[in-house]
Amino acid sequence: MYHFDGYIYDNADDLEGAIASWNAALRLAPDSPDAHTNLASAYIMSKPPQADKALEHLITAASQSPDDGEIHFNLGTVLEACEQLESAIDAYKKALKNGVDRADQNVRNCTAKLLSARLDVQRQQKEIDAKKAAKADK
Repeated sequence: MYHFDGYIYDNADDLEGAIASWNAALRLAPDSPDAHTNLASAYIMSKPPQADKALEHLITAASQSPDDGEIHFNLGTVLEACEQLESAIDAYKKALKNGVDRADQNVRNCTAKLLSARLDVQRQQKEIDAKKAAKADK
């Protein structure tokens, strides 16, 4: 019942009501990956977004339903938004393995972001090293 109430609140744009209902549903059925996934969505859509709570629920849902590619895809999107790119790539790969074909593009995009970030770090380190060397020469 609480699970369906959550949908009603969500459709009425009452995220607080939806969150309360899905939390009540979890108290009755803590092993419900659907309730965890719905809570994660509500936390992401809330103002301000609560990514930490969304991640907590998506990680739980993914562990409860390891073959659900959609859960892994959603986990990947939140991880990517939180700049946890290596973990996002892992989640997208699990989504792809479990039938979510669109995750392939996300794997490529995250990999490109990760490589770009690593190159930026290397460039910054070279600049720091050059400044240190210049100071040492003085």
